[in-house]
Amino acid sequence: MPEIANAQVWVSSGFIPDTTGNSVTGYCSTSAVDPKTGVTSPAATDYPPEFGALCYVTTSAGSTITFPNCPIPPSGSPADYFWFTGEDNNQVMPTARCSLDFPTQPGVTYTIHSVHRMGMDMTATPAVESCNDSNSIGGNNSCYADPEGYLLDSPDPFRFPQAGYQTFPFSGEPYYSTSSSSITVEQPGSVTGTGVSQTLLLNWDFILSQVGNAPYFPINLATSSAQYTPCSKPAITSLLPKTWFAGESYNVTITGTGFTTSANATASCPVNTVTVTTPSGAVVGVSIVSVVSATQITASVVPPVGEVNETATITVSGTPAATTTVDIVGCFIPTTETTAFQGWDTAESQPTVGLWEQTVSDTNGDSFSGATVQEVDAGGGVDTCYFYDPNLPNNAPMTSITGGSWTNGDNNTWGPDKVGYTAAGVAYYRANKKVPCGFTVYQQMQIQCADGNWYNYGNVNTLQGNITATTVTSKRAGGTATRRY
Repeated sequence: MPEIANAQVWVSSGFIPDTTGNSVTGYCSTSAVDPKTGVTSPAATDYPPEFGALCYVTTSAGSTITFPNCPIPPSGSPADYFWFTGEDNNQVMPTARCSLDFPTQPGVTYTIHSVHRMGMDMTATPAVESCNDSNSIGGNNSCYADPEGYLLDSPDPFRFPQAGYQTFPFSGEPYYSTSSSSITVEQPGSVTGTGVSQTLLLNWDFILSQVGNAPYFPINLATSSAQYTPCSKPAITSLLPKTWFAGESYNVTITGTGFTTSANATASCPVNTVTVTTPSGAVVGVSIVSVVSATQITASVVPPVGEVNETATITVSGTPAATTTVDIVGCFIPTTETTAFQGWDTAESQPTVGLWEQTVSDTNGDSFSGATVQEVDAGGGVDTCYFYDPNLPNNAPMTSITGGSWTNGDNNTWGPDKVGYTAAGVAYYRANKKVPCGFTVYQQMQIQCADGNWYNYGNVNTLQGNITATTVTSKRAGGTATRRY
């Protein structure tokens, strides 16, 4: 009899889909090993027992799938009913498991039906002296003591359901619909114990163990079941538009088959998601994903400003996922711009205007040769030299950027950017006794991308021109140049 009460046996059945979504592994298991901790229960050694597991699958299409590695009983022989698989090289193992890989079809529901058994070694129980052959199977009759009522005395051992046999669910045994459950054995009043002492007359109510031919008494532990419906496999046939410009926003339409809508989604087959990945690692924003139908998905995407020319991959989630590609037309956006004073504009007879040359670059060392840049006014300019002169009604304060544009050269340079009052302006304000004075304006630089649009780059630059009685000053983005004039 058992040395430790409340030992546990874990029974489970279920499905393990493969990564392609084309097949699944169905399995059933009866084990004295805790699946969470890996610790073996005392049930593995008491009596000692052997463990059995048997399963088959039915489909919503009306077919049945049997597991050839589980020895299904073909006849009425008591020795056929035990179908123990928890053995290895004549050594009792703490787990019996049957499994089978088989192809699946989307939309078909597969139900696995599992039977879980345990066999008690009758030689481990006390003999009853009043019975003959108490410790052997010398005849059709043998007697064994069961003081705690763990064993069931039944003239008809448990049989696998087939023609003429009992079908699922099996009456009198616990039924588990979850994929894994534990049951308590070796406890009076439990699944396998009544708590009532009894003496068993075993008249073919036992089988011969596959390990050592010892008499084993079959115990029906439980039945279990699980269902699996393969998810629809997404496939993409087209994507519109097929070309995206960096920095632009697009409403895209993905056409295909096998998409899962919210109405058809389940916990195991969720609504499809859409992601975009790039070789450069640039993050393409994806939002407002809508699985309109089994054949159409819509979404909004925004390739980032500064994206390079590359081919991105669009992925629709699933098992397996579906992919297609899209061309992203990149736009290199400068991350740095330096400025250098190049002299005064004497070539155009403006010796009071400073000439500044700029060099642009980014962290990847890209070439900006041929790219067009322009300046736009960032607002907030002031001109302390200006005053209203009725004799010059068209004269205006210098409080905003004039709006120039330039083309980058081979060395990623552009210019000159001319900053300062004209010679005539300097003379005018000095004659009207307005000096010292000056202007300050704020400049935002932009670059034009392949889509024809302009994109800001760099910080807002401060541009200044100052006049004193004897000097003029030109300033741009932290650079300063002053001369006597």
